[in-house]
Amino acid sequence: MPFHRSHVYMLSALSLAALTLACDGYMQAGRGPLATDNGSDGNPTPTSDRVCSRITPGESPLPRLTEAEYNNTLDDLFPSLDVAHLDVPGDEKIGPFDANVMASVGDTIAGQYQLNAEAVSRNVAANIGAVLPCAQTSPEQVYHGEAEEIGGSVGQSQNIYWNLWTNGTLATNFTTDEAGDYEIAVSASGTRAGADLPHMTVTINGDRVLDVDVDAQGGTPKTYHTETTLPSGSHTISVAFTNDFYDEASGNDRNLLVDSISVTHTNRVTADDSCVRGFIDSFGRRAFRRPLSQDESDRLWQLFEGMRAEYGLGTGIRAVVEAALQSPKFLYRFEVGELADDGVVELTDFEVASRLSYFLLDSMPDEQLLSAAEAGELSTKEGVEAQTRRLLETADARRSLNRAFMTWMGLDDLSSVEKEDPDFTPEMRTSMEAATLAFIDQIIWEGDGRLSTLLTAPFAYVDRETAPLYGVEPPDDDSIVRVDLDGEKRLGLLTQPAVLARYAYGDTTVHRGLFIRDAFFCSRPPPPPNEFEDPPETYEGQPARERAEDRMNHQQCGACHKQIDPLGLAFDEFDGMGRWTETDEHGNPVHDSGAIYGTSSTDQEVRGPVELARALAESGEVRQCVVRQWFRLAFARTMTREDACSLQQLEEALQSSDDDIRELIVTIATSDAFRYRLAYDAQ
Repeated sequence: MPFHRSHVYMLSALSLAALTLACDGYMQAGRGPLATDNGSDGNPTPTSDRVCSRITPGESPLPRLTEAEYNNTLDDLFPSLDVAHLDVPGDEKIGPFDANVMASVGDTIAGQYQLNAEAVSRNVAANIGAVLPCAQTSPEQVYHGEAEEIGGSVGQSQNIYWNLWTNGTLATNFTTDEAGDYEIAVSASGTRAGADLPHMTVTINGDRVLDVDVDAQGGTPKTYHTETTLPSGSHTISVAFTNDFYDEASGNDRNLLVDSISVTHTNRVTADDSCVRGFIDSFGRRAFRRPLSQDESDRLWQLFEGMRAEYGLGTGIRAVVEAALQSPKFLYRFEVGELADDGVVELTDFEVASRLSYFLLDSMPDEQLLSAAEAGELSTKEGVEAQTRRLLETADARRSLNRAFMTWMGLDDLSSVEKEDPDFTPEMRTSMEAATLAFIDQIIWEGDGRLSTLLTAPFAYVDRETAPLYGVEPPDDDSIVRVDLDGEKRLGLLTQPAVLARYAYGDTTVHRGLFIRDAFFCSRPPPPPNEFEDPPETYEGQPARERAEDRMNHQQCGACHKQIDPLGLAFDEFDGMGRWTETDEHGNPVHDSGAIYGTSSTDQEVRGPVELARALAESGEVRQCVVRQWFRLAFARTMTREDACSLQQLEEALQSSDDDIRELIVTIATSDAFRYRLAYDAQ
């Protein structure tokens, strides 16, 4: 059955129109979007304690689901289906994290969402019983034809059957409203002659579905069955007699006598109106992360009724799913809220639930969180804290936040990094990533969760691939095992091979230094000018330290590279794979003297990444940056002056918890900034 887009779906059309009408990431025209985040933010510094006594939430963008959020949400909407991860328009970045709050949705992006919604809805329609538990499944005959009424290419009608007296076919057409499993039944008998029984071949649309020797004697037909899977639409079924035999001397004649043909949908799904109404409201509540309004529910029901009347139950459900998945209410996270005092808006319980779930799970709220919102439990800090701590105990949060740590370190694209080193195989990349994830998981979820431990833990994880990089014996099997570090050359996160290899490209000193400035000081110097009047000279085989000195002493380059290169030089004793070495690839000796410059309170000389890691762990500036990084993740935006008090409170909370990042996450989720937003007229 063709699925006519001209019919589709008033709701889909309205959804696409809404998507393309000035969805620029902000919920009110007239207020420009925040500047693109290049790693540095404005100056969100509170002017006095008096200012911080008020609720001071920042601006509220209208975030569109990122690729990960979109695909994770589809997985959670249809857990019983194998929903393919679909193409989603490229994400923007807020700091290191994906966040879509700037770009408008044009025709190309809207068209991609439509194609994705069609693909998912087709999957749903093909598995209707799995997504509609209240539906009933029973066999339904979709075609029955008497052979003498159908007629054949040869032979004639005899009593209740059609006699194919020589090789020939008997064919007819039938229609299936839905894709599914079908039983094909042919009632037939035959007259015997020669050594063989009459042979019957059944095809559908030219594809053979049954080959059988007919052992039933003429006048006493027998039903021959087979099962096949058919799509919706029109089909041709053909019954063929293929081994005619006639002995002229004896008059023995082999014929095929066809009695009837029937086609039965073995798993026909039916559902009454209350069942479908329940699905619409339940699915809509999860897709939109809140209960549907009566108008929304009625419009989806009307869409379903129209499509069911013309095409059947499965197509009606498909229409509902396809329309919902193209709605801005699915693709965006709306935060309308309710106006409170002092020019702020308190988010509804469902809006808080949505913020919390996409922060911690990278997906839609689970049922417990939606139920808590329905019960009004998320209108208090205590209620939000209870749900936050519950979610932090789940495997989904653990997995999602581990990936957030990897993204913070710039390791989310490690699988696409290429190197000339023959040891840098796809298997090595996978092992590097797995080892760093195991390290993060141990520190954050099994250990004390502290920033200092993340930076200075005296152990690592290795497998057969990565053990040689550490110079240790590999495990006997494919497992990842913990190994202790000597604390002289390696400590914590910074000497993970994944980190060292990820930033070893081009001029490795620069990229490793930029990584530290970005990730731990939230301060990335501007890019170099397009043209240099007198660029530093380099030569083949020049030591990295000499190149760095030339950049730092250069009139145009020096100011920025003095903040970058000394950080990168602290890693000089590690090659592009993360192996410790005494010489570079040209045989030049290397050494690990580095420094932190260009900060307000952390400037110092360091020897190697071990001293650098300890300096970062003790730095108040690094603590401030860590707060800003997790703020970006939680709010999917940059910081503004309105966030100054919130940031100050988060920094104080992180410090008072002995830099426990888990407690920082809880503090963010329970903060006023998380549960309120600035009113439109205040923005």
